[in-house]
Amino acid sequence: MENTAFTRRIGLILWLLCPLQLHAAVYQWTDEHGRVQFSDRPVHETATEVKIRTAPSTPQDADVPQDRRAKQQRMLDVYEEERAAKREQADKAKQAREERRQKCLNARARYDEYNSAGSIYDYLENGERKYLDKQQRTQFIAGLKADVEKYCD
Repeated sequence: MENTAFTRRIGLILWLLCPLQLHAAVYQWTDEHGRVQFSDRPVHETATEVKIRTAPSTPQDADVPQDRRAKQQRMLDVYEEERAAKREQADKAKQAREERRQKCLNARARYDEYNSAGSIYDYLENGERKYLDKQQRTQFIAGLKADVEKYCD
C-alpha cells in the first residue's frame, strides 16, 4: 500500500515536470489511512482541484541561456582564481618549509662543527685571531643550539 502511494507521488512529480501536461487538472484528497493522494481526475468524493501556478513568461526569457552562460563563465573564472590563489599559497608554504629545512641543516652542521672544535676564534679588524674564553665559547655554543631548536622540529 505504501509502495503505491510512493509510486503515485513519483508519478505526480514527473507529471508536474512534463510541460505538455500543464493544462490538465490535478486533484488532491486524503485516503482512509490519512495519506494525501493526487490524481488527474477526482476519484474520491473529497477530492479538490489543486491550482498549479506557472512562472509568467517574459520577453527576457530568450536571453536566459546567454545570461546563464555569462554567469557560469564568471563563476568558473572566480573558481579558477580561487584555485590559483590556493596553489600559490601551497607553493609559498612548500617553499617556506624547504627554507626552514635548509636552515635546520645549516644550524645543526654549525652546532656540530663548533661544539666539537677545540677552540673558537673570531677575527679582529686588523686580521688577527681573537680566541673566545670558556664563558664566551659557552654562550656562542648556546646560541648555535638555540638556532637548532628554532629551525628544527
